[in-house]
Amino acid sequence: MPSSKRLRSVCQSFAHHARSGLAWVHPHVVRACRTAGISEMEVGLLDDEPCPERFRGNERLRLSLGALRVKFGFILSNEGWSSKDLVDARLWFSPVPALFSPVPGDGDYCVTARVRLVPKVGEAVECTVDYVGHELPPERDAP
Repeated sequence: MPSSKRLRSVCQSFAHHARSGLAWVHPHVVRACRTAGISEMEVGLLDDEPCPERFRGNERLRLSLGALRVKFGFILSNEGWSSKDLVDARLWFSPVPALFSPVPGDGDYCVTARVRLVPKVGEAVECTVDYVGHELPPERDAP
């Protein structure tokens, strides 16, 4: 099994990718959260269908989360890890509250991404990246 240092690298790389414009998921996440009246969306990266069940009718969100899950697999394998080495892998998107405007298009690209990876052997790793790309300290009460 690869080193925990490599898993931390996966976690950081994926958190940065997930919140970057390259993921092209933000407007779909923000609009879905706005419509549902929620402040956070949880995505299971090891699930066959990563899109939360309540949003599966949203084709753009479902497809963009599916593509993001594929990218997670590439980043994982590039560091010598496999999804079989993990017990859990989760991503949380949180639209930025100050920019979470009811006006369509306002703040649609501003999300914080938190990634938590739990290996079968070793300690869980977590990385949170805010909407401008800064890493934040881990949440104390995170699962």
